[in-house]
Amino acid sequence: MNEIEESDPLQLLKQYSNKDILPELIDPEGNVVSSLREAAFIKFDNKTFDKNTTTNFRSAATNELLPLSVLYHATITKKLDLVHYNEDATNEKFPTRLGFVDRRNWLDFLKGIISSVSDLGKGSLARSYEKRPFEDTIDSEQQLAAERRRKRKVEYEKDKLWRESYQKKKEILPKSVWESVLESKAKDENYSFFIQIADDFFLKTRKDPQDRSGHLRTSEPIQRTYRSMQSRTKAPRVPIVLVPSAPSAFITMFNVKELLQDERFEDQIKLRDIKSKKERLIQITHKGKQYEFADTTDNFQDSDWDRVVCVITDGNEWPFKKYKWKTPQETFKHVSGIYFKYYGDDIKKCVKTWRNVKCIDIHRDLRHRDPEAYMEFWNVVERVGI
Repeated sequence: MNEIEESDPLQLLKQYSNKDILPELIDPEGNVVSSLREAAFIKFDNKTFDKNTTTNFRSAATNELLPLSVLYHATITKKLDLVHYNEDATNEKFPTRLGFVDRRNWLDFLKGIISSVSDLGKGSLARSYEKRPFEDTIDSEQQLAAERRRKRKVEYEKDKLWRESYQKKKEILPKSVWESVLESKAKDENYSFFIQIADDFFLKTRKDPQDRSGHLRTSEPIQRTYRSMQSRTKAPRVPIVLVPSAPSAFITMFNVKELLQDERFEDQIKLRDIKSKKERLIQITHKGKQYEFADTTDNFQDSDWDRVVCVITDGNEWPFKKYKWKTPQETFKHVSGIYFKYYGDDIKKCVKTWRNVKCIDIHRDLRHRDPEAYMEFWNVVERVGI
């Protein structure tokens, strides 16, 4: 540490924070106290500062330089969210506290994301966040989405005009026997009646109504057409995403819907106290397509495994023993993997060795950045498909 850093209380506070130790609080008589309210000085080894010393940390909201005591309090409460931070400041009877932007800047300074606080509040702050892969293409993705919406709207308008034109013509023409049958029966019964009536129709209109061979040749194509229509109208398969079942996992069935549908991360441990019980199956619709999320595969059949497109892993290997492919290495040869973690936390060593697993960061205190994780997840899943 150079001489400037040794005389700068903010740099000293940062060094102490990184080592998870706190400077001493000294009262006017020179005694060590535990409460900042009772203290008059803050001591770093052989350096002592008045707790009201004006620092070079400038508030982005008021453009004023803040005292050391406010930043000391923001340091010891760095693990609290903004609401509990303000509650603690109220309990300590602090007249001055950090707003959302100032507290974010201060915490970034402690983590080393911001190297200097001298430019805070001047609009020239250079934040060195790790660049996400999708940030370069986010504008083009939005443009493509807007273009798709525009095309769908044009197609809808064309269909609407066609329907209106067809409806007008239909009202003029008398209803045929085919329409009467199709409208009077359920879909499962309609086509059998349709074939029956077609059978009678072709027999009556042929010159020789007793020519059964002609009838049979006519009815067979109708049945084949019905079968082909059945195969074309079969409902599309719903993709499945597997979720960790461990109670300590980062993403579970308690908070997966909040993040991947509502675009907001919630701590699953807190949600356990709010929600009465865990859902066995969660359905989420994304861009008009339905997806199913489950954390158990006990009743899975081969057709269900064919629908699995993604596995959200917490880094544990034991859940894979119940999967079709038995190991993480084999599983991620067939499906994509997602590993969620807090920004700044280390990735588990085993996850680093697994191919086809995407690591997605969640920021602890920056809820406005949750949509970034939401988009990263769906970008991976949409590329897979079934």
